[in-house]
Amino acid sequence: MTEKPQVDFEEAVKASGMPVTEEEIRDRFNAIATEEGIITNTSRMSPFWRLVTAIVTAPVMWLKEVLISTVLANMFVATASGSMLR
Repeated sequence: MTEKPQVDFEEAVKASGMPVTEEEIRDRFNAIATEEGIITNTSRMSPFWRLVTAIVTAPVMWLKEVLISTVLANMFVATASGSMLR
């Protein structure tokens, strides 16, 4: 085996049920906020709600990228690279 396999880790993460797009994350967060009933002003025009949504969405996107590009890719010898192979 001389070629590195091309694995779509984003698809694997998506299949596991984790939201992978900003829209999916927002939808999931909105559902949780509605279910809990802790925030009542969830209008798209509300500066507070836009801030809260951004505070939740951005870190989830960062964590998803790290999970896909670093953690999952380096868990398997066939797709690992750099110092992870030592």
